[in-house]
Amino acid sequence: MRRAATQFFVLEAFKKATRKLKPPGQEKVLMSVRQFQEEWKQSEYDADLSPGYDLQPLEHRAGQYRVVEIRAGRDWRVALMIWNDVSQAYWLHTWRKSGRRNPQDYDTARERAKRLWQRKG
Repeated sequence: MRRAATQFFVLEAFKKATRKLKPPGQEKVLMSVRQFQEEWKQSEYDADLSPGYDLQPLEHRAGQYRVVEIRAGRDWRVALMIWNDVSQAYWLHTWRKSGRRNPQDYDTARERAKRLWQRKG
């Protein structure tokens, strides 16, 4: 399936985390999510996406899904779960970047992806 047909969904936990952000952060995250979705649908490969998104792998389950960290501006990061056939993608988590790594946020994203796959996969 081509990326143009990917359906994007937003988990309630992602909405809650985004609502907790101050307005400038909230706006930046939501704008980045919209722009990413548009670029994704026009791309064939990750390399076709703007380098500013700085996609970083968080998890890959062969034959199932992958979870990536995406830069949403200088200070914010979001996690996206993508089905291997790219038919569906789920916004899992958002957080403010702190230091070099955010292991607790990575774990949160991975756990949400795992639970979602068990329910829907």
